Amino acid sequence: MKNKILLLTALTFLLAGCGATTNTTPPKESVIPIISNTITYNESGFSPNSLTVKVGTTVTFTNQGTGSMWVASNPHPTHTDLPEFDEKSSAANYSFTFTKAGTWGFHNHKNPGQGGTIIVTD
Repeated sequence: MKNKILLLTALTFLLAGCGATTNTTPPKESVIPIISNTITYNESGFSPNSLTVKVGTTVTFTNQGTGSMWVASNPHPTHTDLPEFDEKSSAANYSFTFTKAGTWGFHNHKNPGQGGTIIVTD
């Protein structure tokens, strides 16, 4: 009888442990890609000169050159394609939040031959 109780006890512990697992592998960290919404400007122009973003994205323009940067919507000099996308003065940094889908050309008002395109998608 004592042997049966020991056998049943051992069997109970064995069966109870079958459903349990021990994970010794640490959980993987979520990797979130960093997407840069920054366009730099220097004597060579804007880089990148084309950027695709979603509606509601803020794009920052950073002047890393020695010349003036005045970011403005095309066409030069009226800036009428997206009038609100006009820095209206020179600065080291300019940020703009795109609220309309479309393809928006831009240029440096101080040097209109240097420009690029922002493609805004829904």
